[in-house]
Amino acid sequence: MFLTLLILSHPLDEIPLPAICRQVVYVESDSWEETKAVLGRYERSLEGWKQVGETWQVRLGGKGLGWGDGVFHFPIENGPVKREGDKRSPAGVFDLPLAFGKESFVETGLTYRKADDRDFWIDDVGSPDYNTWQRIETLEVDPKLRWKSWETMTTKGPYYDLGIVVGHNTKPITPGHGSAIFLHLWANPDETTSGCTAMSRPNMETLLKWLNKDQHPLLVQLPKNWDK
Repeated sequence: MFLTLLILSHPLDEIPLPAICRQVVYVESDSWEETKAVLGRYERSLEGWKQVGETWQVRLGGKGLGWGDGVFHFPIENGPVKREGDKRSPAGVFDLPLAFGKESFVETGLTYRKADDRDFWIDDVGSPDYNTWQRIETLEVDPKLRWKSWETMTTKGPYYDLGIVVGHNTKPITPGHGSAIFLHLWANPDETTSGCTAMSRPNMETLLKWLNKDQHPLLVQLPKNWDK
């Protein structure tokens, strides 16, 4: 009598991630409209993708997910598309180029940038600075003289105390396709975001320690059955 061994593949095995990528932050929700998701950390080995540690609960945008502009475009047409102000977190594959926060030093393998009250992320669609981090060196200069809309990188609450920039709509930057997308802290697990992915501080600290820019980490953020 022969026994058939059923081997279940992971969704990461079906995505043509660059060979240089050795770390993946994988976020999966149950559907396009779901605002709750789980985050898992994965490392690439000769046997394929292996999970590191346990999965964590995270929160998405208030409208769920929408296809974003990332490392490559998925060859499918189903699902909503991310746009500025739509309260959807981007779905797809994205670089994680930079960590940031209010502290002078954070233990992480990513490039880290300390933010203060002079740092702004621009979401003014009509500005040439759209979807970039800008700094005003002199506090007396009113940002309203330069932009119609922006995110202060020291926003009130815990949200940007620690965070990671998500490389959505950066190469190239297309006005209106979405801006200021981060992995950041939540104030509480019941609160959705404006389009980012939020988590607890202990989990963020663990993630920052684990990520290493030399491993070319990527964020893969998708709903289940995204290709159906």
